[in-house]
Amino acid sequence: MMNISKLKWIKNVKHQDNHQYWAYLPETMQIVEAKIFCLNWRDIKQKSNAQKPSKGDLMILLQRAKVTHIVEFLDDEVYDNSLDEWSIYRVC
Repeated sequence: MMNISKLKWIKNVKHQDNHQYWAYLPETMQIVEAKIFCLNWRDIKQKSNAQKPSKGDLMILLQRAKVTHIVEFLDDEVYDNSLDEWSIYRVC
C-alpha cells in the first residue's frame, strides 16, 4: 500500500524521441516484472534537482497534462549515464 503522505514531488516528462509517444511504458523497463525503472534527467546541470527527492519519497509524473505514474524513489543515489542524451537518472 502506498503512503500518500510521502507524495512530495511532481515532474513533467516527455518521450525522448517523439512527443506523440508516452515515456516509461512497461515494455521499456529493464525488468518489467519488478516494475523498476530509471527516471531520467536531461543533463548533469540538473543533478541538484535529481538529488532533492529522498529514498521513499513519491513523485507524480505528468505527460501531456495527464498523471501517468506515481513512483517511489528506491535509494538516494543519482547515477550517471554519459552515453545517453538523458545523462543522469534515479532508480524508482
